[in-house]
Amino acid sequence: MRIERVEEICLNCLRDAESPLVPVTELYQQCVDTENAGHVLTEEALLQFLRGHADVVVVEGIGEDDSVEAAVFDKIGIVSGAHAMLESRVPTRDEMKEMLEIQLAHMRENLKAALQQAQQNKDKAKADKIEALIENTDAINERLQEF
Repeated sequence: MRIERVEEICLNCLRDAESPLVPVTELYQQCVDTENAGHVLTEEALLQFLRGHADVVVVEGIGEDDSVEAAVFDKIGIVSGAHAMLESRVPTRDEMKEMLEIQLAHMRENLKAALQQAQQNKDKAKADKIEALIENTDAINERLQEF
C-alpha cells in the first residue's frame, strides 16, 4: 500500500467525520477496510505518519502513567487512544468555550435530575454528593466565563 493512498484515506475520513477528533484506531480500520492493508500497515506506523503530517494534529490518549485508566473511558463509551484532526478543524477559543458551556449546562441538568431522584428516594448521602458536584459544575462555569 502506497503512503499516498494512506494519506488520501485518512484526510478524507478526517474531512468527512462529524466530529473533528477521530480515533486513530478508526483511521487505521478505514485503511484496512478500504485497501486490505492490515498485512503491510500497523496502527503504530499510521500514528507515526499522522504525527509527522503538516495538516494533521494528533491528540495523544491516556497513557500508562495517567491517574485514570483507559478502561474507565472505554466503559463510558469514550475511545481513549490517540485521536487525530485536521489542522483546519481545530476549534477557535470561542468555539471551545461555547462547546464547554453547552456540555456544562447539559451536565448540570443531569445532575439536577439525579438530585431530585435522590431526594425522592430520601438518600441524603447521595443527595449531598450530587449537590457538591453541582457546586463544582457552577465553579467550573464561573472559571470558564473568565476564559
